[in-house]
Amino acid sequence: MTYRHGPAHRATTRPQPQRAARTGYPAAPAHLVALPIDFTAFCELRYELFLRYARLRLADRGHAEATVRAGLGDLAIIWPHVLSSPCPAEIAWRALKRRISDGERQQQTGPRPARALLGLVYRALPEGQADVAVLRYLLDLTSDQVADLMGSDRAAVAYSLRAAQRRLGEDLGCRLRRPFLSYAADVISRSATPEKCAYAL
Repeated sequence: MTYRHGPAHRATTRPQPQRAARTGYPAAPAHLVALPIDFTAFCELRYELFLRYARLRLADRGHAEATVRAGLGDLAIIWPHVLSSPCPAEIAWRALKRRISDGERQQQTGPRPARALLGLVYRALPEGQADVAVLRYLLDLTSDQVADLMGSDRAAVAYSLRAAQRRLGEDLGCRLRRPFLSYAADVISRSATPEKCAYAL
């Protein structure tokens, strides 16, 4: 989703037919809509981290991008309600998670070994604890950043990390990172251009 500031605060969603043909997932429809500037700013602050998280959970970058755009589109429909809620960030995170759950069921390829491990983490831990561990250890966010992204607070994030470590071991962070780092190194070694490694995870 591309956001553009202008007199009418317009935003445009552009179709990507080539990517849709390559991945098998439909491209987002092209349309022009007027969006509130506070919604645009809210999404711009979260889009990159949402996309990084979606890339961890979904096998295809194009699918991840479409999933994030769909989640933000869900927010746009109920934006007045979101804005008046006690915690808009929590509603946004739940919207993203719902879309990712749908996306995982639609994936056309099996998970890579690193993502298979990620699936085990989500089966072994309550979902909120798994989210915190993934954001903290794999996206390398600070506890404050994790709390802001999920619409939580630092104390709850710290509790979730301790609970996850008690369940899966104090070295949980190292054991989570290892397969993803190996996967990234493999991508770098096979890539013709170094910048491709930025999309590995």
